[in-house]
Amino acid sequence: MKTKTHLYLLVFLCSANLISIAQVTAIRSMVSISNHHSFRDAFRNGVTENQGVKSGADLASARNRISSLVSTLDSTYNWQWDNLSNTWVPDHKYLYTYNPNGTESNNTRLTWNGTGWINSEYTVSSYDSGNNLVSQLGHTWNGSTWDTLTELVFTYNTSNSMLSWILRYWNGVTWLNTTQIAYTYDSLNRMTQAEILNWQGSSWQGDERYFLTYDSLNNVSFVFGQTWDGISWVNSYQVFYAYNSNHGRTWLIQQDWNGVGWDSTFREFTSYDINYYVTGHMTQTWNGAGWTNDLQDFISYDTSYNQTGLLFQTWGGIAWENFEQHELAYDAANNNTMDLYQQWNGTAWVNSDSTYYYWTVTPSAILDLVRTSGLLVFPNPATTFLRMENPNLTGSRIDIFDLQNRKVVSLPQVPAGDRVLDVTGLEKGLYVLVLTDLQGRQISVKFMKQ
Repeated sequence: MKTKTHLYLLVFLCSANLISIAQVTAIRSMVSISNHHSFRDAFRNGVTENQGVKSGADLASARNRISSLVSTLDSTYNWQWDNLSNTWVPDHKYLYTYNPNGTESNNTRLTWNGTGWINSEYTVSSYDSGNNLVSQLGHTWNGSTWDTLTELVFTYNTSNSMLSWILRYWNGVTWLNTTQIAYTYDSLNRMTQAEILNWQGSSWQGDERYFLTYDSLNNVSFVFGQTWDGISWVNSYQVFYAYNSNHGRTWLIQQDWNGVGWDSTFREFTSYDINYYVTGHMTQTWNGAGWTNDLQDFISYDTSYNQTGLLFQTWGGIAWENFEQHELAYDAANNNTMDLYQQWNGTAWVNSDSTYYYWTVTPSAILDLVRTSGLLVFPNPATTFLRMENPNLTGSRIDIFDLQNRKVVSLPQVPAGDRVLDVTGLEKGLYVLVLTDLQGRQISVKFMKQ
């Protein structure tokens, strides 16, 4: 069974706009390959992974353009492999419901008791007028009714970037604070600090904090971490990052504080194909005298650039050895329908668990728009601005549509100079940016506003 990534980590990275929801899946897979991956390891990787701007081939693929179909995830079913009976047996499932805005309002987890499904967990989500998640109530089943257990409370700044989230537990009488993460941003709405705090009975006390700096292209170039020792903040680790010309991270190197100076401990290299899709990673650790191989993974895609395979290997001292793998399948609308997880037993792949995803697919008012030349937009997801790169932008008209085919932005021509669009006023969600040139030819790309 795969190790489940800590709730704090996923909420931290997602809510802080450091990673997208899609990246959560990648991070969960990454964390599961070794128990020595910690909060800071996933932060180190998640903060900069997959920032690359996709190429023209990406924009042309069915996976990365707005389809005339809208997909809604209805349920997921997880099965575990039983080695005794040599068959798949049910383990748990999730059922999802949505509000009129299309965002998830609640989900229910049920477990299989051998003869039928029984309630296990129930989560209710609430949103503000800007469609920002403001609270999540967690419940557990006591055999006859739902008991309230946890609450996550989220706050945001005027740019809809998260300022904090607080995890609280219900003791039967009142809510008890446990953990908080608070975020700080610069004038460009880029995160510059994240601090993890624990409740000490009457006040919050810092536990870990991270400082982020950026290069001239808004890539995270440096992360510096500290921990609280009860008296003062103590250096913990620092990470340096490098990127390719397409804003994709190519390597990172981590150094840990030894009390008097910094020791290099870990480094990772990321590879890409000609269309700037990540094809793999390779990590190494420092043994005191040199770098030694540690882990590597390989990612494969179909022709629509859906991820179809993920192979993990560990270093055996002489050669790379298989460790675990995922096989994924998709429907005609490019929705992930199956994730098969297997482990290597030394001679063959052995089934471990599998998850099946069930979707409702309905027509949308938005039509597929055929790409005629490359259009690059970044950062994507965007929070305050969206930068455009294309050799033939001069004289083009800009229109931005939401998923209901409503035109929310219209400009008679592309801005001169930096070619930057202010998207601060857009609500969170998925949009299509359409450029129409003087000959009426159109280029389109979708982007996410966070």
